Amino acid sequence: PHMHLISPHEVLTRRYDIVQHASSTNRNVAAALLGKVRSLGRCRHLFTANLEVTPDNGHYRQFVASLKFADRVVAVSEAVKRSVENDFGRKVDWIVPNGFDAEFFDPAVAVPGPEGSGYFLWVGIIEERKRPDVLIELARRCPDQRFLAVGRQAEWDRDWLGEMRGVENCVHLGAVDRKRLRELLAGARGFIFPSEREGLPLSVIEAVGMGVPAVVQPKSSMPEIVEEGRNGWLRDAADLDGWVDRVQFLANMDDAEWKACSARARESAVGRYSWDRVADGYREVYERTVE
Repeated sequence: PHMHLISPHEVLTRRYDIVQHASSTNRNVAAALLGKVRSLGRCRHLFTANLEVTPDNGHYRQFVASLKFADRVVAVSEAVKRSVENDFGRKVDWIVPNGFDAEFFDPAVAVPGPEGSGYFLWVGIIEERKRPDVLIELARRCPDQRFLAVGRQAEWDRDWLGEMRGVENCVHLGAVDRKRLRELLAGARGFIFPSEREGLPLSVIEAVGMGVPAVVQPKSSMPEIVEEGRNGWLRDAADLDGWVDRVQFLANMDDAEWKACSARARESAVGRYSWDRVADGYREVYERTVE
């Protein structure tokens, strides 16, 4: 009851103990600064850094401003903490990960959609950083398997969808809502996520939370989520044979072995990334911030 989604009007008319934001936009940075002015400096500016930002990011300047003006900084992963401290010279005060709705993304209550089951799923904006080329090449090398891609094509990148249309067993479903995503995860045999750089990808957390073993790159924050052999596997994008091997391994698992792997994946996500765990982390952050 003490948390509010503030409007521009409320920034000017109300006082707050903490103004917190994650997205680095001009509007959010301005809101935090106005909150401090309105409270005569007593308001604390709390910034959650949720990306490994590079100069080619469209909000790079705003990210730098967020780090500069924030009283306290939270990172969503060890990878983001390293990036903030090494690349920007700003101390990170706490790490609190992203969380997922474990009751909603529950394989015990989810039902597969019209696609049936047994396919391999990709979720994310389709852009070069996410390495859709790995997905397309996997589909070419594994013609006996189905691959489904969920997410919009990034308008600033090349036409990956045109390449997907040339591969019969790789189907793009577009952007979907949470219920549809849960359906697709419920029918997936494995989750394919060859991204190069992520703050802490919620799509991977939701996948393993639904009991879907994930194959990811051993880069950025991905090894913080995926543990080799427990809830998935780590394979470099350059090692396409390794990705093919994991796809075939998952496809040929007997039901008992796959269910055991699925149960381990679910357990790993609920134990580390449930909303209760995230709330416990932020409770400490808020209490320490206003001490």
